[in-house]
Amino acid sequence: MSMQKAVIFDYDDTLVASSEALYGADSKTATLLGLAPASREEYFRVWGRPHEEMIGKLYPGVDFGRYLETYKTVYDPSGVRLVEGAREVLAELSASGVMLAVLSAKSSAFLEEHLRLNGIRDYFAYIHSAETSRYTKPNPRVFDDVLEHLGIAPYDAVYVGDMVIDCVAASAAHMGFVGVASGIDTVKKFHDGGAGMSLTAWRS
Repeated sequence: MSMQKAVIFDYDDTLVASSEALYGADSKTATLLGLAPASREEYFRVWGRPHEEMIGKLYPGVDFGRYLETYKTVYDPSGVRLVEGAREVLAELSASGVMLAVLSAKSSAFLEEHLRLNGIRDYFAYIHSAETSRYTKPNPRVFDDVLEHLGIAPYDAVYVGDMVIDCVAASAAHMGFVGVASGIDTVKKFHDGGAGMSLTAWRS
């Protein structure tokens, strides 16, 4: 990765082990609102989309404003930790002069809070959030905003993600890709999906 001018990171389960905590918070929120919580299969089928879009697909017709108010009362961000080895990789890349960025469908406020809580916000030159996203993965244009901000061409960047959809988007954008099997997609699924490189964990 250090050969490139920039490394762009997915957020959920790539930098921070978040999927289980968020699934639990959404399940509890649904219960409090009198909704039948989505099964794991249903939930992770829409995983990776913006939160409002996820909830709209899981619970059609729900008032997202009311849902979000309840969600904020049950979700504890302090319980979400970095993926093992992520901090060391960020420090090494930063020291080598590589530009770092985050690309996520999460809100800007959410990302800023969580990156600071985990002590890694200052590593990143740019945070791409739901507010700056006109596109979502696997559309390769999801990277346009980040690449423009960093002032680089796609071939000068590597995207790091934990899902095959991340690989599909990066490949279509003519970017390098590194897969980390720290989320819901396995190493086998990466290989089956054509990922050029998969790591079982950050330290592999």
